[in-house]
Amino acid sequence: MKKQPSIALGTWSWGKGMAGGDQVFGNNVGVAELRPVFDEAMKNGLNLWDSAVVYGMGDSETILSAFTKECKREDVLISTKFTPQIADETAAEETGVDTRGSWEMPMI
Repeated sequence: MKKQPSIALGTWSWGKGMAGGDQVFGNNVGVAELRPVFDEAMKNGLNLWDSAVVYGMGDSETILSAFTKECKREDVLISTKFTPQIADETAAEETGVDTRGSWEMPMI
């Protein structure tokens, strides 16, 4: 990656359910509505995505994972947060995010 992005695009409102965008923000966007947004952002160099397991209780990372699987690894940056209170060892399988080693890291 030649140029570091100066803007991160958030995925907090992605997903549905308890902590999803439909409940928190009142939006009802799903994969069909988000895909063109993701594609247009990436096409225009907006490739830094902010996410967390608690965004939509995993929905945002699941959606983002599906979109980024079609990208070259060096073309996309993901900033995520780890929330040990809701995490378990199935989280990596559910979201497609590799969290190996995170479970043993000390919390500072």
